[in-house]
Amino acid sequence: MKCKMMITSLPEAMEMFKEMNILSENEWTGDYRQFAKDAIASFLTSRMNDKVGCHLAQTEAKGIPDRRYGPYLRHLLTELGDVVLWS
Repeated sequence: MKCKMMITSLPEAMEMFKEMNILSENEWTGDYRQFAKDAIASFLTSRMNDKVGCHLAQTEAKGIPDRRYGPYLRHLLTELGDVVLWS
């Protein structure tokens, strides 16, 4: 499998999804999969909120009004499947 930084099309994403073989019976079965997905989502959401908070503090210090329009869902496809993030 090639190393890629960003997937630009749905067919490309599906091909990579198949190559990851995430439906393997030997890996990440049972509750482990959901616990791992929850841990990834929690960590990334926390990091994103920290970054946004830092950015908003910097813009406020410069006198620029807050332009954040509220939280929304983001999806991240991982080896464990779709991870849902709130930002």
